[in-house]
Amino acid sequence: MNLLHMYVRSVYRETTRIDLKTEQEFLASRAVRHGDKLRAASHRWNVVDSEADDGFRAFRRERHKDDDSSFLFPFYRVVLKAMTSPMEESKIKPNRIIEGIDRGKLAIALESIGEKEQAAKQWEIARLLTRQKSIEDIRRLVISSLEQEKTDLHLQAEKAVLEDTNEVQNNQPDRE
Repeated sequence: MNLLHMYVRSVYRETTRIDLKTEQEFLASRAVRHGDKLRAASHRWNVVDSEADDGFRAFRRERHKDDDSSFLFPFYRVVLKAMTSPMEESKIKPNRIIEGIDRGKLAIALESIGEKEQAAKQWEIARLLTRQKSIEDIRRLVISSLEQEKTDLHLQAEKAVLEDTNEVQNNQPDRE
């Protein structure tokens, strides 16, 4: 049971992180369409924090070490490490690219509210993560990614993901 709990805990943590990131991405694109630049920047920042190594502490691996006190755990650990080692190496690069694109989206949101200095920092981090030669290269990549948020398919997915959120917001009494 202890070993099962060890695996379920990390999967649950990752599922929660992905759910948060997905919702925040859709809320950000909706805020942009409604002209709410500050809210869009806030949601973009949450997306970056859900992906980045220095982001939300709740999703950091070092906070949730998958240690187990069972007798056979050291042996399981060695076998599992050997099995997952090639997979972990291949996951590093896509995660860095995804974080880089998310940081680029955040930079655009920051630029839209006049935070040029903070946006420049995010552009540079995005460039390094995606290994682009220049800021303009990563900007083009991010802008093409943002264009996808305007497609019918994206809007349908957004509606499906945020449907529960809309119901909760519509059922709350007005606070005026």
